[in-house]
This record gives sequence, C-alpha cells and structure tokens, in this order.
Amino acid sequence: MYAVIDVSNLLHARYLGGHREMMKKGLPISFLENSTRSYVISKIDQVSRKFKLSWNDIIIAWDSKNYWRTDFFPHYKENRKEAKKKSEVDFEKMHKFFDEFETELREVFPVNHIKVDRAEADDIIATLGYYYKEDVLIMVSRDKDFLQCVSDNVKLFDPFTNDFKTKIRIYENKKSGEKIEWDVRNKKDAKRFLLYQILMGDETDGVPSVVLPDDIFMNPLKSKRDFERFGPKTCVTKFFGDDRRQKLLEYHNKYEANFERNSRLVDMKRCPVEIKKEIVEKFEAIRAKEYETFEGQKFEEWCLKYGLHDLYQNIYWKV
Repeated sequence: MYAVIDVSNLLHARYLGGHREMMKKGLPISFLENSTRSYVISKIDQVSRKFKLSWNDIIIAWDSKNYWRTDFFPHYKENRKEAKKKSEVDFEKMHKFFDEFETELREVFPVNHIKVDRAEADDIIATLGYYYKEDVLIMVSRDKDFLQCVSDNVKLFDPFTNDFKTKIRIYENKKSGEKIEWDVRNKKDAKRFLLYQILMGDETDGVPSVVLPDDIFMNPLKSKRDFERFGPKTCVTKFFGDDRRQKLLEYHNKYEANFERNSRLVDMKRCPVEIKKEIVEKFEAIRAKEYETFEGQKFEEWCLKYGLHDLYQNIYWKV
C-alpha cells in the first residue's frame, strides 16, 4: 500500500488560513512558517498512523513551477492573479518558504518525493492512481477532482476530516433545502463524475463550462448572462436523466471545441504521455530502493531549530 499526498493542498490551506490569524494578532512571519511546518508534518504522521504505513511508503507529490495545461490553455488559473493582487499575502515570500520547506522535507524525513517538470501534483497523483494495480493506493487531498480516479483499489482520503471522501454535493438550494448529492465509490461513479466535471468546467482554475468561451473569466466585456444558462442543476437534469445520450450528442455537436478543451484540462488521464512516463519511472525507482531509516537526531535538531517541541514529542518517528 502507498499513500500519495497532495502537499501543495496542505501548505496552501495552512499558510493562507494562518496568515489571517497572524495579521489579526500581530505575530511575526516566523510564527506562520513554523506553524505550517508543524501542521504538514503532523498530517503526514496522521496518514502514517491511520493506514499503518512506514514513512517510506508515503509519497509527496509536488507542483512544478510551470504547467503543461497553461501551454495548452493560456487562461488556465489566470483568474487567480487578480485575487492575489487584492490579497495581503506576500506570495513571493510564501513560495520562497515552500521551496525551503521542500528542501527540509527531503533532508530530514524518510518520505519519498515526486516532482516532474510541467506537471502539477494532480498529474502525479492521478497517474499513479491509474497505473498502480497491485495493492491499495490512497490519494491524500481534499480536492474533489480526484474522485474521477476512484476505483476498487484507489481511494480518496481527506486529511482535514480524517476520513475517506466518497460523496460530492453537486447542488444545494439553502432556501428550499433541495440538494443533489452523488456517491463516488467505484469506477462507474467516477466516470459519471468526470463527465459532470467536463461539462461544468472548474471556475476556480479558470476552466469555463462547455457553453462558455475561453476568455469568459478574463474579458470584462463578456458576461455569463450573455450565454446559455448552465448551472449544476441544469447540467444534472439535462445530461444525467433518461434521455441523456441524445442531449449529450446534441451539445457535443454544438460545442465540440469546448468539449475538447475541457476534456484536455479536466480529464486527468489526458496528461501528456511523456510526463506520465517520467512519473511512473520515478515511482518505480522508489519501489526498487531500500528503506531509509528515520534519523531521530536529525529530526530532533530540526524541531529545536524551529521551536517545534510539541511536534517532536508527538510524532511517531521510530516507524
């Protein structure tokens, strides 16, 4: 069994969440950085204990500095830049700290790492999920996108709830109480969820729905109101009912280019072949190497350096 951790997910959650606390209390940046160090190591330890894994059976998936999706679709995650400009967070300082922490993780802890040029952590985790068939593989992230990879031996574990993620809320009307929720527990469920993702896109990543043009989130002269209404409930009603095949064919013919755009960006199986090959090669190298020991002295010195005394006492580092 292996666990593959979306470390970017953990780093951003703790750093950005803790930044508000730091600003409110007037704490130094070192407080935020050290609490982030402690948080991520504690989550890795949580996974180790939960699934009775050696730290050698844990793989940390890292984002590279550039993404192949941006080469294919220049607007990919472009909409986040405006939000960053309005934020009080110093993102340059944040990413510098993330780089330093990556070096520390590699030097102090016996976990494995996979980082591939032009690949996101998503590509690494999904590629291993589709490739590894010999035993259970646990994808560790709160990102719902990984539900498309779920199968009999691949599961999504949410480190924030400390439980498996098997259900997704598609739609909710808080006034009427109406909601649509789907179970995602096997390949069939995952395939249905993937189709929904392709149809709806992912606004947080700058990926429009299939009825919207490429630049809808970046062009101030364009508005969703100028195009066909297409929300989660509409999508489910049209494409997941009894006449779904005919409806899907009609929309595919009408928005063929947009279907292809979203399929390339959303379907994790469509990561470029050369990137998937490198991911698999690095995974096989991890499987072939000898187990590393957890060097307690290194860990103790690292904890003392950053004042992480409670962390040293609580981590089961003798695994």
